[in-house]
Amino acid sequence: MILFHIVHYIDDLFLDFVVSLPAYWFTRVIIWILLAALFPLSCILFGRRIHDIGFNAWAGILWSVIMIFINTYSAVSPFNYLLELFIWLIGFLFWVLPGQPEPNQYGNPPFMPVNRPTYESMQQPKTETEREIRKAVRKRRKKR
Repeated sequence: MILFHIVHYIDDLFLDFVVSLPAYWFTRVIIWILLAALFPLSCILFGRRIHDIGFNAWAGILWSVIMIFINTYSAVSPFNYLLELFIWLIGFLFWVLPGQPEPNQYGNPPFMPVNRPTYESMQQPKTETEREIRKAVRKRRKKR
């Protein structure tokens, strides 16, 4: 988010010196190139963070689109301030929300010791009776 706001600061600096239409479009192209370079990085970052919380990464990609492309070109100033506040609040929530301490379907937590069980090993039945119960449940489901 800091890089995102640095790009917006550069955008504000460039627009202060714009005196012609070609200069305006030149600054727009430069800012779009910078934002396009930030987009995959933010998708990866927010996708991994949302996986750590236990949700699907599509929410992180959607958040990156809102943060980078929609916020950049909102023309109404009060709406822009509210959107900016919303972006900072959600970013703060991503920062302070704890991740899941146990492995989830997206993998192990970031700082998990290697010898702890993974999500896949937790899903496997441990005893013969558990295996038999699962087989019986599968047979009932197939009959439906």
